[in-house]
Amino acid sequence: MSSSQRARARNFSSDEISALESAVEKHYEGLFGKYSSKLTKEAKNIKWQKVAQAVSIVSNNPRTVLECKVKWKNVKSTTKDKIAGKTSKTFMNKTGGGPPRLPLTNSEERVAALIGTNVINGLEGGIDTSGNVHNY
Repeated sequence: MSSSQRARARNFSSDEISALESAVEKHYEGLFGKYSSKLTKEAKNIKWQKVAQAVSIVSNNPRTVLECKVKWKNVKSTTKDKIAGKTSKTFMNKTGGGPPRLPLTNSEERVAALIGTNVINGLEGGIDTSGNVHNY
């Protein structure tokens, strides 16, 4: 391996993922709330450090803030795709639409409850702006 390549990080274990979900749930408002005079970028970074510490406690190797952020993004994305029925893109365009949706695991249900249904389904009664909105 050349000096410009970095070593690949180990996969997160199920215990680490569970600790990540618990820590994100505990600090959710501080991690994903709107910026204000009390909630600054520095405050959010401190919360992410607490999340990384919580994950590192159950881990054999310490996890960085960046690793935890990326893993949370991936867990959230996978959960949203599963809820939306995008488990296999190869079947989506075929007759019948492919196999039925898989049930959510407890972990995925926990993530879905955290992120809310508006993130997945959109707002009810919202306005579709993809069409022609200018009525001149």
